[in-house]
Amino acid sequence: MTLLDFLYLGEMEIKGSAVSFFGDAYVFFNTQDEWLLKEFSGVLTQDEVKYRGRWTQGPQFEELKRLFLADPRLVEVAKECVRRRLNIHKEKPHA
Repeated sequence: MTLLDFLYLGEMEIKGSAVSFFGDAYVFFNTQDEWLLKEFSGVLTQDEVKYRGRWTQGPQFEELKRLFLADPRLVEVAKECVRRRLNIHKEKPHA
């Protein structure tokens, strides 16, 4: 799977037992069902310490990705955003 394009999903809050995040999420995508999380950018709170930054790999990224994928609402949002992006070019203009 080659993922060349990416998409901004929007601002979100993700909470787990040991970590919380508030900020922006991005995904790489090919199709509505072929997408991967690209990055999280915002404020990560871990053990009551706040970190501002961008996470694209590493243990914090993996934890945010796990929490994101565990929430079916966020997964549905990602699929719908990708579907809409892909359909922009397929829609015919109204006459």
